[in-house]
Amino acid sequence: MDNNLRQQISTRQLSLLVIYSIVGDMLLILPTIVSTVAGHASWISAFAAIPFGILVLWLFYALSRLYPDGTLMEIIRSIFGKWLGPVICVWYLAYFLLGSALYMREVADFIKTHILTDTPMRVIIILATITTTYALMKGLEPIARSAEIFFFIFMAALLSMLVLAIKDFDLANIRPFSGKGAMGIAEGGFFSVGYSFGELCMLMMIFPFVRHRSHTRRDLLLSGLIGGTMLASVVLWCLLVLGGYYTSTELFPSYILAQTINIGNFLERVEVILAVNWMFGIFFKCTLSYFAFLTGLSRLTGMRGAKPLILPGAFLLFGLSYLISPNIVYYTFTMKNYYLYWDITNGILLPLILLTVGLMRRKKVPKPA
Repeated sequence: MDNNLRQQISTRQLSLLVIYSIVGDMLLILPTIVSTVAGHASWISAFAAIPFGILVLWLFYALSRLYPDGTLMEIIRSIFGKWLGPVICVWYLAYFLLGSALYMREVADFIKTHILTDTPMRVIIILATITTTYALMKGLEPIARSAEIFFFIFMAALLSMLVLAIKDFDLANIRPFSGKGAMGIAEGGFFSVGYSFGELCMLMMIFPFVRHRSHTRRDLLLSGLIGGTMLASVVLWCLLVLGGYYTSTELFPSYILAQTINIGNFLERVEVILAVNWMFGIFFKCTLSYFAFLTGLSRLTGMRGAKPLILPGAFLLFGLSYLISPNIVYYTFTMKNYYLYWDITNGILLPLILLTVGLMRRKKVPKPA
């Protein structure tokens, strides 16, 4: 990754990576999380969260433009100084590393549970680690180009699944519209914003490698709208087809939704397409999070590049992914009850504090006489 200082990605590539990261792991697990707290009104929570998610993206972009040439590590040290700054940087590095391990473990748990049930967990994690490591060794620009190549397949597969499931709609599944009440809807929206958009704080490690244009901010926010709408649509589809009970009790309701698709006993078993689609999204999200960790660590320690860290980091990522959770039930319980607060802290509260303090400390440059 030493050549990342020379590599840059376009605004369009950034927008596609944002869509992948928003949908990412949330494509399969968000319907369960939101419907558990909001009931039949979880689709309202998911759609209502979109404008707040776009504000979160604007927060990241505004903070990065205060220090256009600096990653999140440089921004933190510039604002909080040489004593408190490194402490917060290490906090974020731990967040990026754990996030990468969690995303990889999600893939392994899903494949182990639904596809390769007889394959050892370690083998699945090793293959995922090799794939992520290879991508990072090639650099950020090839990762972004891969996102462009696969995006049409990604969108076509997801939209096809949604269209094919329309015939199984039952409007009674979303009644009563109030679900578990206003507080339930608000809590569901809180989960949607925290998980889907709060975890995108890793983008502040990528913005310095973007060729910024006058429309960069617009495209970034538009990608947030597209990604949020896709997720909210999946939540709504799960409710309309499966109902509130099964959506809230199944670990991967959108996968079960795809299993229900059967057109004339000819077109069926399309859930595998959804699974591959989901792996595309979570691959890019995991890779970007791990890129943020390695780049941040190299910047914090003053290394000229992060390439020497890739292979040692791969062993760390593999071990942490395997040890981070004993099983998928424990992971789901922990994520729902505790991980949200870490996402909110790192993805919303700390960036908001950084932006506020940065604006307060920003000095106006005097105009030349």
